[in-house]
Amino acid sequence: MKIRYRGSFDGKVASLPPAQPVEGAERVIEPGRPRELVRKTNIGAAVLFGVLLVLVILRGGIAALHLGGVVLALLVILPRELLRAVFYREECWFYLNFQESMPFVTGSEHMSRTRFLLLTLVPDILFGLIPLVLFLIWPKLSLLGTMGLICLPMGFGDYLLAWLVLRQVPSDATVYRQYFHTYWY
Repeated sequence: MKIRYRGSFDGKVASLPPAQPVEGAERVIEPGRPRELVRKTNIGAAVLFGVLLVLVILRGGIAALHLGGVVLALLVILPRELLRAVFYREECWFYLNFQESMPFVTGSEHMSRTRFLLLTLVPDILFGLIPLVLFLIWPKLSLLGTMGLICLPMGFGDYLLAWLVLRQVPSDATVYRQYFHTYWY
């Protein structure tokens, strides 16, 4: 695995490294145009945040909201994306996207559906779900509860992509990313 830092993403999709297209590959059908997808993702993340906020307050009271958890959630944004690079066996590229205030990792490698789903979901499970579940079991871990409260909604776009792949891509298929779209064969 090689991680190459590509600097700031300029917003031009064509500047991303392309994958080798496969004749006959099918594109995962995404809901709407990119702006519509971003809007739906933001709405979903806000709803998820609201539900989790109620859950955290019901479990630990208002005092369970810990400023340190917010800081920790912000500090794991970079490691969260770099963790995705672990799932690329070949080369991947790390970008900073200052327009959207987020880093991201992408690659042109073709991989199994299972590995693609792991690449998509493991960072959200590790930095969001596990800390939140630990808090729900032991409410004194409010730092982790707040971290999970912030990190889980950040992954809403990942959950949407994973859901689309699970619904549309056969389990024995090979998956690859071409710019911001997902294809399978």
